[in-house]
Amino acid sequence: MADVTPTGMLSLPIENLRILLAASTTFQTLVNAGDAAAAKPYVYVDSIDESVSRPFALVSDQAWNLSLVGQGAVNAFDEGGVLLLEIQAGVGDAYEDDGAGNNPGFEFRNTIGAIVEEMLDLAASGTYLDVSGVRFEVPPTRVLPETEAADEDFFAVRLQLQWGR
Repeated sequence: MADVTPTGMLSLPIENLRILLAASTTFQTLVNAGDAAAAKPYVYVDSIDESVSRPFALVSDQAWNLSLVGQGAVNAFDEGGVLLLEIQAGVGDAYEDDGAGNNPGFEFRNTIGAIVEEMLDLAASGTYLDVSGVRFEVPPTRVLPETEAADEDFFAVRLQLQWGR
């Protein structure tokens, strides 16, 4: 199947989030990529195949708005919305038997916090997606194979990223 190039007001915010996340050096380290180009294939859009291995990220849209801000010969609009970013990563071998989730929980939170900080710094540069807010949709959660329908011990988080106006 041929790759489809994202264009237009609905596809570009999602693509720009993929680019922003891949530019995070912490995300690059998480997925063992040498640079943004090598990290971007680990950022999926809308859904993933069951065969995809962790770590990975999944992006999708949750809300989109176009607001009239000026009328005249040419109307002016501000665009914005909310994108979802889910990141999943396996629990390191050193922590697999730690059912309490303390150390790996902090390690995952530290990683996610660093990724968010880097994304916000990059967004402020004016070159990347204009992220104006971040919040949990689903906080960092450990999924143990024996308690959930999961194939491995992993952490997941889902963030809402407000962008634009």
